[in-house]
Amino acid sequence: MAPGSAPDPLAAVAVLSPAVRAEPHAGGAVLSVAEPPGGPVAAFVATRLGWTRRRSFELDAVGARFVAEIDGQRSLGDIKDILRREFGWGDAEARQAVVGFTAALMRRGLLALQVTRSGGAP
Repeated sequence: MAPGSAPDPLAAVAVLSPAVRAEPHAGGAVLSVAEPPGGPVAAFVATRLGWTRRRSFELDAVGARFVAEIDGQRSLGDIKDILRREFGWGDAEARQAVVGFTAALMRRGLLALQVTRSGGAP
């Protein structure tokens, strides 16, 4: 990378939160994540009764394919190329889909990014 140039955001590696579960569902997938109880009393009751509250998010076929490619090794650029080939998209369309899915999942706390510095260390 040239001095002063910004890194390519698609060079980052996506990682699902450890609390996230992905399950196939009706041509897509459902992501679910456990939510912590909302206070000490709720935590006590939930622990004693074994309750877990989960938030769920339905994904269409494209979103499900995006999530299926997240393995902690592939960069967002690699995933973009996979979606481009599989769905017959142009480069700009695939990039827009990857950026959109990444932003949406990060806002919900379901996804994080590992960014490699120019020396190769995360």
